[in-house]
Order: sequence, then structure tokens, then C-alpha cells
Amino acid sequence: MKFCKLNSIFIIILIEIFLMSIVGSASAYQLYLSCPGLVQVGTPLECSIDSNFPAGTTFDVVMYPPGYTTIPLLSQTVTIQDSHATRYQIFDTTGLSGGQYRVEIQFIGSDEDRLSSDSVTLQLPRLLESPIANFSCLPRTGVAPLTVQFSDNSTGSPTGWAWFFGDENYTQPWTLMNASAGWSRRYTHSSLVMPDGSIVLMGGFDWDFKNDVWRSTDEGATWTEINSSAGWSGRLPTSVVMPDGSIVLMGGGTYSNYKNDTWRSIDNGATWTLMNASGGWSARIGHSSVVMPDGSILLIGGIGNKGAANDLVMNDVWRSIDNGATWMLVNASAGWSGRSFHTSVVMADGSIVLIGGRDDDMNSRNDVWRSIDNGATWMLVNESAGLSPRWGYNGVVMPDDSIVLLGGTNGGSTYYNDIWRSTDEGATWAYMTATVGWSARVGSSSVAMPDGSIVLIGGWDAISNLKNDVWRFMPAGSSAQNPSHTYTSPGTYQVSLQVYNADGYNSTRKAGYINVDVNNGIAIFRPSTGYWYFDYNVDGTVAKSFRYGGSTDQIIVGDWDGDGLDGIAIFRPSTGNWYFDNNLDGIVDQSFRYGGVGDQIIKGNWEGTNDGIAIFRPSTGYWYFDYTLDGVVDKSFRYGGSTDQIIKGDWDGDGKEGIAIFRPSTGYWYFDNNLDGIVNQSFRYGESTDRIIVGNWQGTQDGIAIFRPSTGYWYFDYTLDGVVDKSFRYGGSTDQIIKGDWDGDGKDGIAIFRPSTGYWYFDYALDGVVDKSFRYGGSNDWIIVGNWVPQPTKTITFTRDLTVIPSTTVYIPLLGKVIWKNDDPLKPHGIAAIDAQGAKYFGGLTGVQIPYKKTFEVTFDTIGTFDYKTTFQPEITGRVFVTQ
Repeated sequence: MKFCKLNSIFIIILIEIFLMSIVGSASAYQLYLSCPGLVQVGTPLECSIDSNFPAGTTFDVVMYPPGYTTIPLLSQTVTIQDSHATRYQIFDTTGLSGGQYRVEIQFIGSDEDRLSSDSVTLQLPRLLESPIANFSCLPRTGVAPLTVQFSDNSTGSPTGWAWFFGDENYTQPWTLMNASAGWSRRYTHSSLVMPDGSIVLMGGFDWDFKNDVWRSTDEGATWTEINSSAGWSGRLPTSVVMPDGSIVLMGGGTYSNYKNDTWRSIDNGATWTLMNASGGWSARIGHSSVVMPDGSILLIGGIGNKGAANDLVMNDVWRSIDNGATWMLVNASAGWSGRSFHTSVVMADGSIVLIGGRDDDMNSRNDVWRSIDNGATWMLVNESAGLSPRWGYNGVVMPDDSIVLLGGTNGGSTYYNDIWRSTDEGATWAYMTATVGWSARVGSSSVAMPDGSIVLIGGWDAISNLKNDVWRFMPAGSSAQNPSHTYTSPGTYQVSLQVYNADGYNSTRKAGYINVDVNNGIAIFRPSTGYWYFDYNVDGTVAKSFRYGGSTDQIIVGDWDGDGLDGIAIFRPSTGNWYFDNNLDGIVDQSFRYGGVGDQIIKGNWEGTNDGIAIFRPSTGYWYFDYTLDGVVDKSFRYGGSTDQIIKGDWDGDGKEGIAIFRPSTGYWYFDNNLDGIVNQSFRYGESTDRIIVGNWQGTQDGIAIFRPSTGYWYFDYTLDGVVDKSFRYGGSTDQIIKGDWDGDGKDGIAIFRPSTGYWYFDYALDGVVDKSFRYGGSNDWIIVGNWVPQPTKTITFTRDLTVIPSTTVYIPLLGKVIWKNDDPLKPHGIAAIDAQGAKYFGGLTGVQIPYKKTFEVTFDTIGTFDYKTTFQPEITGRVFVTQ
């Protein structure tokens, strides 16, 4: 009985303890507040609240500004519902400044005392105030050389600027940042640039598969280990940086254990959360991944199912819209062949460009594909991009929206340390430089930095050495906030600006923003000496002079080779011979016989390419056209008579010139627009003593003007309807008249030359007002107008001791010229194109022999890389790099 009584007491005590525990647990409720760690200013701050407090319990969610303050910025009330579903409170961050904010739960009544110890009621989100790039400049148009002043109009308080003016050549030297960075030598690792400009390096292979994380805050100069074992297994990973600054790492693995898991870090790689242990896509390595403008992730291709006979190289595309937590198949077979260790990049317009890699037959590729719909469909952009087939290389998109490719291997014994660049989303590629400094390698990583530089990290070089060096390349045009830049070559230029601060970076591009033209210059020819004196910039200064022709020759100016710049020609009536100097060096480039005494000569752009010539024979009224400057008649017909004046012009604005005759006896004009000998229109305009001039007065098509020496008046007909559109007085009866685009605006003005004083008077705008005047020439000189601005040139000289100076490799801008010169009196030397691409630019010849003291010249009118070899012993391979 006694024993039973004691047991009863023990049972009662246990019941009391149990009841106390029930009461205790009922009074300790859980409440969890969760906010993202990083949010861009202007993006809603969404915080979630989970709680098991009784329905009807009310809290305030309060947001405080940065700093020590008790004054709330925003406050919202939350009431727990019967379902206890997660509640979301959204704070509008529009107009707020960047910084560390405080969001906390404040209790209404005594509920705070009922919280469990593991509740979370305080969060410290950081609002990022990344800058938004914008700029302006003056002037936007003008004549080369054109100096433009740029102004930064960015918002968000940028602290750094990277300008790309559109004429960068990407040939700057590389800088070694660190020869041994601290982390172990490795390749096929992953590197990312974070919003704050730091670099995070993860994983890779160093004779073991790594899962460490390293970070550099000084562009790769020094490194700190963030995590020696990140949680995910050692592997060859791929990873991306999300808009919120988190890192998502996907798949990879070892050579025998592929992965399809997804991990995420919100603290620069210090800690990691498993998002998905098996993402739906098959386990793989060698895939690529990109973040789209909408914040989704695309995973592209790769290789899986390791085994000598069972490797599966994939061409599928997968997409995640929730930081890698879930994945959906976008395209099971994307069109391009299965491949691995390729490069994929996202362009400014949101399109994806995929380049090269290793295909399902383990062949290296150099094809380029593009998708404009998040990877759903793909189109072939270039079947063979110019760069040699390769895999294991790096690709980055620069602030100017160009793609830069670095290094790689052909899969055999060849490793690369070259740089290729595309400015048209992968359609065409130019070889930038072979003097990079870093050794040829595969499996390195590279990142495009906020300051416009590229940082290249580690890899495996050509002699099987793993690397842990870091190199940096800076192609930006300026890092000043408000720079000035001088454009030296004519063209239309895109300008790009990337701005950055500690919170992030942003870029903008303005296509066709700067228009640099070539103004017409003037020249005088002195018959008494045969000398030419060129004034390129219409400033009264001699830019070049040489002797070419004589007093009985006729002078003609034309763009003989279609490079946009004028050369000169002389026609010698006594022999009927023509002598062409295409590049204003006083040397005959070609000559032939065409025409004779009594013929009138005229040049014109008859086919819209280069200028050709024509002769008009007054005795018969026949025209004879030579389109291609080979001395052969391409077309002939009868049009006009012995007393007519002949004129040429682009009468309909189609880029091709036609002809016209003016009949002084009647004052009538007869126009033939398309060189078929048929009158397209006619009208009466002018008198027998008027002087006639043709010009593009409004920038559209050629019109006509007559100058009446007896009164000094000009009468302009812009639209060829026989009606005067403008008239004014400018000049006198003894003046010589000429037209030209003096200010590079695409419209012709006029000028008069006064032989009695040697003065020129220029009217740019056709308003009868002198815009510029100076003295240049004398009473017996002949005056000529033309586009004289010289082409940039590089000279390669063959010497007597069988050397080539300064180098067989040259860099020139578009429309630049390379001159090969032989200074060896003992033998001729020469060059030969060594591929089909180069053959186009060397006349299609297998070799060109250059005699002693002679030259061979080539103008390059296409961006790209052109190979040649010297044809003397020892044979040397050379290369011409043509950049914008």
C-alpha cells in the first residue's frame, strides 16, 4: 500500500509538470520578420512576417532611416489572420537615399512578453543607390579633327567614370596585378564582379577540386579567403551575380561526379544556402549561365554522363525566375550543336550571344548564335567567326556593348593568348592584339570591371602549368568626369558611359551620337613650275606640296579608288594620256591613253562607287565613259553639240552622277539623270555670259547656280525646276568662283578667289556674307577643291640586311593605309596574302614584288585582321589590324 501511494504521488507530480509545460508553451509565440539584405533604391522593399500568435493579434512594422534616430520613416500595421498565412509588407523606396535602414516589429499591448527566444523581430536591409548613367556633349558634328567636350549628367552620385568614345582600338598593354595571388594555382574556376566592384573567385581545379571562396577589393591586386569550404562540394562551377547582389552557383562537379544542384550566397560568398538539390536539368559541367535583364537565370548547354562512350553534350536551355530554386525547360534542342566550355553573354538589348566551345564530337567550334527571346529560339549569326575554333576561353561584354574574347585552346596542343572583339553582337570579329603579356592558356576566368577594365585570372598554360596570376587591361577612352576628346578620323561614332560607386554601376550608350566629317580643302596648281600646294583645313596654310604635271596639262580631281578622299589626275591633250595620283604623294599610281586633242574631259561618280572619267567630243557630240579607270570605254552615246557647255551632277539624289548640257545660245538646260542619252527634264535658266556651278546646296541632291559677272549676282536653283530659290551679290567680274563643303556639314558653300590680290572669300551658308578670308596663291595659279585630308598611314620597310622595320605587325584605323617600301638595293622584296580574306586587299595576287626605292600601298576599308607574308628570305608572317 505504501509503495502504491508513493507511485500515485509521483504520477501527480508528473501531471503537474506536464500541465505547467503546456501553459509555458502557450505563452511563448514565434514571430519571424525577414527582409532582403540588399535592395536597389526605387525597388520595393518586401518583408515577410510569419507568426503563430492568435488570430487578431496586431503589430506595427516600422522602418527607420539610416543613423541613430527614434523617428520612424514608414510604419504599417499587421494583423494575424485565422489561417496564419505569411504576410508581406511592402515599403516604397522611391526617393530614399542609399544606406543601412532598420525594419522592426513594434508591439501593440503586452504581446512582446509572449515572444519565444528564437523569434526574429529586427532586420537591417541596405538600400543601394547605384548611379544611373547619362551624358551630353558639344559639339556633336563637325570636321576632323573634331574636339568634343563631354558632360556627365548621371544621377545617384557616381564616384567613377569609364568613357568609350567609339574610336578605342583595344590594343593597350596588359598590367600584371599579382604574379601569385595567394589562392592555389587553378583553372576552370568561376569569377564574378560584384555590385561594389569587388571580385569573387570560387572553386576550380588545382590537382584537386576546390570549394573555397576568395575576394579582392582592389581589382585583383590582393586577395582574402572568404570561405575555405563553402558547403557545396569541390567542383568546376558556373555562377552569376543577381540584381540584388547575391551569387547563384549552378552545377559543375568533378570529372567523374557531375552536379545539378543550385546554391546561393547573399554575403559575397561567405555563407551558402542550398536552393535546389536537383534542379531538373541533368547533372553537367562545362555549361554557361547568364542573368537576363528581368532577373531570371538561363543555363545553357554543357556535358554530362561521364564515360568514354557515353558522354552527352547538350544543347538545351533552362530558366529560373526565383534565384535557382526552381527551373523550367526553355528549349530541349536549341539549334546549335551540343557543346561545352563555350561562352554566353547578354547584350545591352537583352539578346544572348553564344560563341564557340566544344561540340558533341569533341571538335572545337567558332560559330556564333544569338537569341532575342530568352533562349527560346536561336539564329546562326556567323558560321565561322574568324577567330580559330576554340573552347575554354573567356568572354565579357564591355560598357560600349562590344564582346571581347580572350585565350582558350583548340583542344590539341595549341593554346591562345589573343584578343578578339565584336562590335555587332558577334556578326563580325576583329583581332585586337597578340601582345597581351600573359601566357597562352585555357580555363582562366575574366570579368569586366565597373571602371571599364578587364581582369583575367589564373588558368592552365601551354606547358601544363596551373596559374594563379592576375592581369588587368584598360581600354576605356577616359576616366575623367567631364572629359574632352578629339576625333581625328571621319565617321559616325557611338559614345558609351559607365558610372559607378560603392553600391553598383550602370552604363548607357548613344549610337550615331558623334558625326565627324571631312571638309573640302583647297589647292593651287602653279603652271609655271608644275607645283601643287594643298591646304587641307582651309586655313591658308600649306599642308603638302609636290611637283606633278605641267602648264599644258588639264587638271582633274576625283576619288579614284573609292576611299572617300580625293586624288588628282592630269590629262595631257598632246598625247591623250592620263596620269593618276590617288594618294597625293606626287607618284603616278596608274596611267593610260584615253581621248585626245579637242576633247572636253569630265569626271563623275557614274556608278556610285569610285569616280570615273568621261570625254565629250564636240565635233560629233559623242560621250565616252570609262567607269573603272582602265582606259576602256564602258558606255557611249550622242548627247549635245559643239557649242554646248557640259556639266555633271547627282540630279536625283541616288548617289550616282548624271550629265547635263547648257546651251548658251538659248539658255536651256537638258538633263540626263541615268546616262542613257535621253533627256529627263529641261528648262531655261541663265544667259550666255553666265558662269555655271553645280553644288549640293541643301544636302540632298545637286542643284545648279549661275554667277553673273556683269552684276556680281548669284542665282540658285536648289531643286532643278528652273525657279530661283535664292539670290544675292557676292564677287565681281574678275573673280574665280568655286564651291565646296567648307565646314563639313554635308552642304556646299561657295568661295571666290581674287587673282589680283591672291585672297579667298568663303561663304559657308549661302547668305552672301564672308565667313572666312585669307591670302593663298597668286594671279596665275589655278584653283582646285577636294577632300584632301590624308589617310593615316603605316610604313613597313624592307632593309638591306634582311630586316623589317619597324615591325611586320601594324595597327591602323579604318580607311588607313599600309605602305610596304623596299630599301634594299640588292634585290626586290615583296608581300603575299596568305588567306582568302587577305587576298581581297592585296589585289588577289599571290605575290607583289617591290623594286628598290618603290612602294606597294593598300588602303583597308574593312575592320578586321589581315595576314600577309614577306616574300624574301627568311620568310616572315605579318599582320594588319584594322580598328574603328
